[in-house]
This record gives sequence, structure tokens and C-alpha cells, in this order.
Amino acid sequence: YNGRLNDEMADETRACTVNSTQFECSFEVSPLTQYQANVGACNAPNELGHGGGCGVVSQKVEAFSWPPHPNGRDPYNIRVFQDSASSLFTSWSAVPRADVTYYRAEASDGARSPDSPFCETKNNSINSCTIAGLGSGRPYNVNVLSCATIGKTTACGGSSESSTIATV
Repeated sequence: YNGRLNDEMADETRACTVNSTQFECSFEVSPLTQYQANVGACNAPNELGHGGGCGVVSQKVEAFSWPPHPNGRDPYNIRVFQDSASSLFTSWSAVPRADVTYYRAEASDGARSPDSPFCETKNNSINSCTIAGLGSGRPYNVNVLSCATIGKTTACGGSSESSTIATV
């Protein structure tokens, strides 16, 4: 199997080859970089050097590398208070990071999804926001994410521990 990692910003493609029992391939990546990855099955040529080659590769998967926090601290000390019958005021502490451009607080009443209610700060010096549009009488888990914008790409990672509260 061949794995390929494409770094479009650096105009670079890296490849690795693994055997039929080792289904793992790893790449050294740069922090805060968008990548595309795909894999394809390949056959080695026979003992006479005939045949072999690679088939159709998988669809590309988009990935964004998020650097580990130097102190291991993503947003922490999450505090959530009921602001109204359908909103939660959320605040947190964060160690300043040059690679964080803003924060995003998400509320979910189950698994996180792209449709989960959220609020975002305008920059990385604001450590609170209000999540609106919540249903009443349901418990919500609130996570705070560190977010970065590189060029036209925005990604959030470095999730906080969740805090649970019920709206009324």
C-alpha cells in the first residue's frame, strides 16, 4: 500500500509504502498546516520484473495539523451560567498562544455535530461568549476550542474538558 500526504502550501508531496500486514503510515507534519491524504493498493512486480503497479487511489481526505500546546493547557477552568431560558454564558481561562486567533464554545445535548449551537470570540484576548438558541430543560455539554486561521483555512482544535449544565 502507498500513502501520500500533500502539503499544497509548500507544494510538496510525501509518500510512504507499507506491507500487506502493516496498515500504518505516519508523516512528520508542520503545525497549523492543511494537508490532503490518500492511499492506494499496489502490487510488486513478479520475479522477472513484469507486472506490478498501483491501482486507483482513494479520495483525498482533508486534514489540518494542530500543534500541541507548549504547556499542555488548552482552554481550562470552564465556567457556564444560565444567561436566559435559551442561552448560556460561558467563560474560560487560557494561556496566551500566538497560534490561536479566536475561541469557539460549543454546546451539545449529545454528540458534538456541525449543527451544535456555538459562539465565537472576535480574537484570542476575549475569554467569554454567550451560546444562544438552546432548548429549555435539557442538559448541555459545553466545550471550548482554540481556533486558528491560516490564509483562507480555519480550524479548531485543542478542546477543553467539557462542563455540563442544564438550561431551564
